[in-house]
Formats: sequence, C-alpha cells, structure tokens
Amino acid sequence: MKKVIAVIFAGGSGVRMGAGKPKQFLEVIGKPIIIHTLEIFELHPEVDEIIIPCKEDYMEPLKRMIRRYDISKVRRSCRAEARPWGRFITGLWQRRPITETMRWCWCTTGSGPS
Repeated sequence: MKKVIAVIFAGGSGVRMGAGKPKQFLEVIGKPIIIHTLEIFELHPEVDEIIIPCKEDYMEPLKRMIRRYDISKVRRSCRAEARPWGRFITGLWQRRPITETMRWCWCTTGSGPS
C-alpha cells in the first residue's frame, strides 16, 4: 500500500532571529517549535511516516527530542542542504523508491505552525 509521507524541513539557521539557534528549536509553551509541528503530523491518522531534513549540528538534539516526546512516525532525519529546494529533494530522496511507495507527500517547515 502506498504511504502518506510528511517532509518537515528543520534546516534553517535562525540567523535573522538572533537567538543563537534555529527557530524550530526555540521553546514556545514549554516545547520546541519543531515538536509542536511534529505532534500535529504524529496525531494525523492518514500520515504514515515523517522525514526531517535537519542541519547536521542539530541532528542529535533532534533525535533526543523525538525520543523524549515519543514521536514514533519519524522514520528518518537526514542532513539538510543549504537551499530550501535542496532540503526538499534530500528529504524525499531518503524515502526511496518514491514513486512506488508514496501516495501523497505533505511538506512544511518545522519553524512554524502547520
């Protein structure tokens, strides 16, 4: 059966925010913004899996957050490319063969509400 895959980009740097870390990792209402976004997709009954292109420096902290908040649909995190479309392609490429297994792809950023 083909799957619905959410690709959530967490590759931004947060330089314009001046917070010292990417905005998707800033806390809002007691949780990192990326977790608020992931929880929406985690609870969606039609989303089968989540892929997260992420900055290499934040991959381990992201994995810890995913475990801490029990986000089970995340199947892969991968190194994000510098440009947004590069992050998109990298995220999809992690889910091969795309055309044979994917029914639908839902793409969003990890730094804002979805």
